[in-house]
Amino acid sequence: MHQGFILTYILQYNWYVRQADLYPRWAGITRVFDTYVWICIVLSVALASLIFFILALYSRAENNYENLPYSPLYTWGVIINVAVTMPREKSIRWFLISWILYCLCINTIFQAFFISFMTDPGRLHQIDTFDEMNYLGYELLSTQLEFFVHSFLGKMRQGLRHVLNEQNAIMLALESSNRSLFINEQLFTRSYNDLCGNNISYKFHKLRGYDVFSHVYIAFSNPHIGLRFTNILSRYVQAGIPNMIINTICDPKGTLSLTKKTPVNLEEEYVTISLIHLQSAFYSYIFLNCFAIFAFLCEIATHRFRV
Repeated sequence: MHQGFILTYILQYNWYVRQADLYPRWAGITRVFDTYVWICIVLSVALASLIFFILALYSRAENNYENLPYSPLYTWGVIINVAVTMPREKSIRWFLISWILYCLCINTIFQAFFISFMTDPGRLHQIDTFDEMNYLGYELLSTQLEFFVHSFLGKMRQGLRHVLNEQNAIMLALESSNRSLFINEQLFTRSYNDLCGNNISYKFHKLRGYDVFSHVYIAFSNPHIGLRFTNILSRYVQAGIPNMIINTICDPKGTLSLTKKTPVNLEEEYVTISLIHLQSAFYSYIFLNCFAIFAFLCEIATHRFRV
């Protein structure tokens, strides 16, 4: 606060882009595992089908596993939790139990993450910096004089499109995901409320670290009157009354939360499961295989004891 001047309010100008679109829900099938894991699963299905076919071919008992078309179907059926015929031959039964345990490990992980993707698929990559937005060739819109964007002019790869009306600027920004808007936050909130309300699902994302502030002062030409009014208005500002008035006029419905910066934390985003992430599943697979062998030996011992 200077003599004869008092700061009453700070106007904030920001860059806004349309919020990133949601991932297609069914795209979660390919997002759970990365490419190498899917290749390993396909190879394991092919190898298990071949082993089933070879074991059935050299076994004494007749079953469908020695039929080449049925063997891959049975192998794939176990993976998708479809009941298959239990073979009578001990060697085939032993390998089938091992394959069931393997599928249990993989299927449990896949279903858990796939259900998460179906419930909350997450969003595509969100543009969060001016440099990234500029590199991708976004169309730049502004409702303010170019004075407010002088700090960005040296970085702009394309010209700035000046739009006089705030509502027209918002509609232009909503029409395409490849447009950004430089606008005063309070005017943006008021125009968004008047234009969209709660009828449009698209929300905006505010870029981080590119805020421009404009300070609003009240000047007094008479220094004798100005000193007294300065003391009164300083208490008025400290009480937050200007902020309350602006929020009441511009944001009666609380839509300002739509324009606040959404934190981008890469640790909270979904990460495609790789072979390293599946180590615990394979450890469980080895343990369950040992348990299956033990149960199989107990079955043989019990059968011989009864005989």
